[in-house]
Amino acid sequence: MTPVAITYDSESDALSIDFPGAGPGRSVRTEHLDEVRLVDYDAGGELISIELLDVSRGVEIDGLPEPDVVRTALERVAAEQGWPSVVRG
Repeated sequence: MTPVAITYDSESDALSIDFPGAGPGRSVRTEHLDEVRLVDYDAGGELISIELLDVSRGVEIDGLPEPDVVRTALERVAAEQGWPSVVRG
């Protein structure tokens, strides 16, 4: 699935990956995989966003939906920020 937007907020050290259909009020269920990985779904169970916190410390991509998309987004952010790879898994 191709994301519609990838946004990194350096102040909160958070990465948001939004997929088609994402938008205000669309999320009806948030799955907290752990304290730093959250996944939002719409009423039909379709993935609409992935939010990753504490990105600069590294992110475990195992268990995330769309791991290739997440890996690409993380690699892009790491390159833009001048970090070594932050991808784990």
